[in-house]
Amino acid sequence: MNLGSIGDRILTGDMDAPVVMTAPIDSCLLMIADGMGGHAHGAMASRAVLDYLVAAVDRLSNPASCTEVIEEANQHLFKLMHEHEEALGMGTTLLGTLLTADQVVRFNVGDSRCYLFSARQLVQLSYDDVPEGENNHFGRRRSHALTQALGGSSFPVAIKPPHLRRLAACTRRDPAPLQRRPRRYGHQSDHQLHVEDGQRPSSICA
Repeated sequence: MNLGSIGDRILTGDMDAPVVMTAPIDSCLLMIADGMGGHAHGAMASRAVLDYLVAAVDRLSNPASCTEVIEEANQHLFKLMHEHEEALGMGTTLLGTLLTADQVVRFNVGDSRCYLFSARQLVQLSYDDVPEGENNHFGRRRSHALTQALGGSSFPVAIKPPHLRRLAACTRRDPAPLQRRPRRYGHQSDHQLHVEDGQRPSSICA
């Protein structure tokens, strides 16, 4: 499940047939939620988290309230599991970037990743919530195990504080942060990706 924003128009779901919502603040919100628990329940988990955070988008610009609302979204998943027992154990990763006129707030839980495009390379900015020894910036991961996600358990578990950073907004000449799901296959490390000539990513600078 992806979420993108252009002005106050927010696109969610299948990008071939997106759902359009309206954000209440003047900002650009970009999020990825990669659901777990089977196709149907993973989609349910990721959509529930994105909908919850979009409704609380005015709280994402402050690190303290951003941490609180992400935990609230986590507990919201457990409430849904209680109401839908067939979805027990569903969960999702979360990666988000909120851009306003004067700042950029980036946050993540799980292993969906955010990159900085700089010097024709993609540099990972997010932190993977994976077992010790698996967070290797230069090698392939041996498994897809996570140390935390939103939901993902049969009983309520609070997440550790999300990996969160607030920066001054970049200018259009600065490198652009990019978001993507973790690469599951292939022989090249995600941390060693190069962008070839003519494949410059689009900027999401404010």
